[in-house]
Amino acid sequence: MKKSAIISGAFIASLSLLAPQLAMAEEPIVQSIKVSYADLNASNPAGAKLLYARIRWAARKVCTLDGEVGHVAQSRERARCVQRAVDQAVMTVNSPVLVAMYRGKKSQTGI
Repeated sequence: MKKSAIISGAFIASLSLLAPQLAMAEEPIVQSIKVSYADLNASNPAGAKLLYARIRWAARKVCTLDGEVGHVAQSRERARCVQRAVDQAVMTVNSPVLVAMYRGKKSQTGI
């Protein structure tokens, strides 16, 4: 069985540092990365932990704007993007172990 999660990140087109033509777009720009976990058993803690790391990596990758310079508004939007992407991917996998681990991390870090 082929197992993968799609990590998507939507960038709000109204950010002031984006190109002017993007500011006029009504739809957010969406990028995605397919994260394979066919080699993992997401129903055990070790597999879930590795899958979570892959999901976080992919979320950070799709939520990074080209030419990102560390502007505060951009950093906040990126953090929100990563959080939404991780939330969505974790729920898509449908692994109770992964969900429990993720909820534990969120409660510990406040994310």
